[in-house]
Amino acid sequence: MKKLYFLIVSKLGGSFQCKDDNFQKDTLWTNGRRRYPIDLDIDVKVYNDYNRRMIGGYLTILRIGELARLTEVSPHVLRYYEKKKLITSTRLTNGYREYSSAAVKQVKMIQMYLRLGFTTDQISRFLDCVLEDNEAVCRQVLSTYEMKIKELDEYITILTDIKSNLEERVHAIQLQRKDRSEAL
Repeated sequence: MKKLYFLIVSKLGGSFQCKDDNFQKDTLWTNGRRRYPIDLDIDVKVYNDYNRRMIGGYLTILRIGELARLTEVSPHVLRYYEKKKLITSTRLTNGYREYSSAAVKQVKMIQMYLRLGFTTDQISRFLDCVLEDNEAVCRQVLSTYEMKIKELDEYITILTDIKSNLEERVHAIQLQRKDRSEAL
């Protein structure tokens, strides 16, 4: 027999989860002890084993903690990504966030682009296109990549100049020390 999972959220904001192997039409069991009649003034979201099971290693519906665990990104960072509109969630009436399993791929893609040196604002310009299609199809990606390469070339030039200046200073200090040691 299929297990049915219920998330019950009252209009007052209180919520509880209950599971029932022997589902009866107008009642719900909580902790196997009490019966609660189904009230039409309560919002009920029903998950069955088929849409709550693991698909490709991921739950089809994820809470923020589950997404954080799967992507190794903190819930705080996930909220920041959502604020920046890099990922989306649906809100339950109790305020909990729910993410689709596609959010795992989105977060991993965001992390990859951050490691490449892109800002979240830059990523937001082309992320949807990359996720829907391919990098080669997205016009925004090529121009953003070229701009990033130019920016990196400028940084490399600046860092090369800094390195040369430091090498000159190290050489000058070594000469001063050598001159002092010979004078003694």
